[in-house]
Amino acid sequence: MTEILNIFDDDAFSMMSMSLPLEKTQYIPTMATTVGTFTRLSVPTENVAQEEMDHATQVIQTSLRGEPRTILGREKRDLRDFKSVRIGQTDSIRAAEVAKVRQFATNQLESVQNLVARSVRKMNRNMLATKEMHRLGLLQGIWLDADGSVIYDYFSEFGVAQPAEIDWSGTAENTLTTNVRNLTRSMVASLGGIAAPGMEIVGLAGDAFYDHVTTHVDYKDQYKATNEAPSKLLDGSVYGETIVGRGASGGIRLINYQGNTGLNANLAITSDECKFFLRGVEGLFQEIYTTGESMSDVNNLGLPVYAKTIPDRDRDEYVDVDMDSYPVFICSRPETLRRASLTP
Repeated sequence: MTEILNIFDDDAFSMMSMSLPLEKTQYIPTMATTVGTFTRLSVPTENVAQEEMDHATQVIQTSLRGEPRTILGREKRDLRDFKSVRIGQTDSIRAAEVAKVRQFATNQLESVQNLVARSVRKMNRNMLATKEMHRLGLLQGIWLDADGSVIYDYFSEFGVAQPAEIDWSGTAENTLTTNVRNLTRSMVASLGGIAAPGMEIVGLAGDAFYDHVTTHVDYKDQYKATNEAPSKLLDGSVYGETIVGRGASGGIRLINYQGNTGLNANLAITSDECKFFLRGVEGLFQEIYTTGESMSDVNNLGLPVYAKTIPDRDRDEYVDVDMDSYPVFICSRPETLRRASLTP
């Protein structure tokens, strides 16, 4: 047991006993951040320009000697401007919050420095959860805000149709194998038929979808003749990942995504759905940090996070704590993304 000051007995500071301290925290999903291949850049501007050039390949019609040759077409170029957003938090710590207040789980009086540090830790957790939500949406081609509104729909921005949802509900033999094969061919074709070295297809699956695949007869047959465990648990989790459809294509890395709708409704994959994307394609997913708002930040490369304390210099009654980030999240090839469901 820990001896602490009895702050409830005015200034007498008599001793009382306290059980082990309990600080409640919530799970912050990180899988989109971990498995998504994000190209991270910093720029000294508020907005980001994305230039695209279409190196179209032509099949040339033959011609007789003396006839006009086929004219080489010029590359199509597009320039798009994307605006950064601010992920901003602020807290104000007043002198009254410090006076005669005991530090958490100790017998020491609270200090401004401890309250500032605690505020920064909390803000940092909020920032991690928020960026995971942004990245998860980006892996589906749509950059979402916390309230579910759309910041950028990259299917619309790049003028491509979102591929239709695929039915993966089949339970008969060979249905899973066929789905994997068709998905692989389709995603590689949408990349221009070029499979980048080290590229793999990753699927973030909801609970029911993951269970359906890993109990399918095709999946069981895939591992029947090997000594390899079909799936493994992710570190410190009951959620697993596995390879589905081994073969010349390398198969699909399927991950049971552990979300947390208690933090935000967009921090999860619907139970009977799966979101597929290509991992290892440079520039496919971009995370760009733009410059901050302070005078000292202007024309300097953007940082992932800006944290600062702003004291009350007139009355010395409070200190403000701010934490900001100014990102642009871009999915440059949304046509490569796929989604599947057990109930399309």
